[in-house]
Amino acid sequence: MSVNNVKSRFHPAFTFKHPDQAVLVSDTGLHFAIFKDALSRSSQVFASAVDIPQPTDEAQKVYDHQLEEALSKAIDMETSDTTLKWFIDIFDTTQPVCSLTTSEETFQLTQICQKWDVNDSALKALKDRLPTLIDFPPWKWLALA
Repeated sequence: MSVNNVKSRFHPAFTFKHPDQAVLVSDTGLHFAIFKDALSRSSQVFASAVDIPQPTDEAQKVYDHQLEEALSKAIDMETSDTTLKWFIDIFDTTQPVCSLTTSEETFQLTQICQKWDVNDSALKALKDRLPTLIDFPPWKWLALA
């Protein structure tokens, strides 16, 4: 896939701008560029998986080369665009900062946070929110236990 074709697949708020960014991909192919250190701070899984390279002296590194390299290491998150955006929004927070409106949305975000071993404070804030949402089917509570 050419670099020009991929550039249009980035979420407008998460375009690739720096070689220290990793690329996360939703299940529909929407790309999200986020700094590797933010991923590493938020999750032990990402801390182990993301290799943060030492700064290089190559001042003339070409943008397309950087983007191609990042895309070759893109992480398929296997979740929707919306859930992936929420997942990125909760990094380094103790309260969900995204506008989740239903228990299903909160449940989906909780599942991806558990899958990627996100820090306990963000996960606790999401789990604490679930009882306030009435449309949550009881069998899904068992999946969180």
